[in-house]
Amino acid sequence: MAKDNYLAIYYHLVFSTKNRAHLLKKVIKDALCSYIVGCSDPSNVIVIRVNGMSDHIHLLIGVNTGDFNLSTYVRELKKSTNKFLNFQKGLYGDFAWQNGYFACTVSAKDVEGVKQYIAQQELHHTTMSLDNELSLIIERTSNA
Repeated sequence: MAKDNYLAIYYHLVFSTKNRAHLLKKVIKDALCSYIVGCSDPSNVIVIRVNGMSDHIHLLIGVNTGDFNLSTYVRELKKSTNKFLNFQKGLYGDFAWQNGYFACTVSAKDVEGVKQYIAQQELHHTTMSLDNELSLIIERTSNA
């Protein structure tokens, strides 16, 4: 991208394990989050926050390039993390992501709030299922 162009697009992404299997135990989830941050190219995508539960993850990313393709990013991220979890974290083929994902754009003024929301996943899920959480997020984003 030319140095005189400025691009700042933020996405909130959510995707779950296949059949919502509870495979992302704390140690695995923490390694996964570190891996996602570590393998991202900050010249294209900045991972602002990543967290989740045993059956899904949330990401807040910032995009810096006009060449960014969301579906390609998610596909490649899922493929890479699938290999990481199965071969480096000892899940030996038991791990897979579910087809599909949730994505919505986030305004710059809401980045901090979404960042905190993602950081507090454990708190949210003491009273709310993933289905309820996604319904609430969709309702909030469609009324924005």
